Amino acid sequence: HLLDFWRVASEVLMETFSETKDPHWVEATWLNDDDSVGHCILRAKKANPVRDERFPDFVKLPTCSIPKLTTRAMLHKISLFLMTEAGAYKARRGVRVPMGYWKVVNLPNNKYCCWLMDQTDEVAPVSGEACLATIKASSWGTQADEIKLFHPSVTSAGDEYCNAMFTPNPKRSVNCEFKEIGIGWRGAYILREGQ
Repeated sequence: HLLDFWRVASEVLMETFSETKDPHWVEATWLNDDDSVGHCILRAKKANPVRDERFPDFVKLPTCSIPKLTTRAMLHKISLFLMTEAGAYKARRGVRVPMGYWKVVNLPNNKYCCWLMDQTDEVAPVSGEACLATIKASSWGTQADEIKLFHPSVTSAGDEYCNAMFTPNPKRSVNCEFKEIGIGWRGAYILREGQ
């Protein structure tokens, strides 16, 4: 799962920093039902002397539970931030990571193509009118009937035409060629974590 990949990357990048490479990690926040703010860090659950000495203020912060964060309800609540601590002053800053996005293309002859893409594979491949309806239903701060993407005469170009232009998330298996290039930082960490 993508969040588990980011959890491993956070752990590695919090302990393998150097003078030329700043540490990075991913944090999650969300609004609870009582209006309090939930907060956790994507990292390993076990204590890590290198990480914990470098980030003593993180020791008491909760570690994210991937199964909890990836429930349908939580995926609608969470915001993820890629964080870094940069430079001699160790200034912390972050940028919000989009979990999903949409792409709409206006075509000649009053046609359009629409795709939903999401990094957690929660959104099934949706296209055409269903894609526009999903965008309207999930846009914050507006009602569905307030979003006017096209003139009413514009219609979908159809799945066959749109899929020929672009197919999001084909889910093809990738030959990583581990035998030739090694297992890399993620593989090394997973082996260490499994011991």
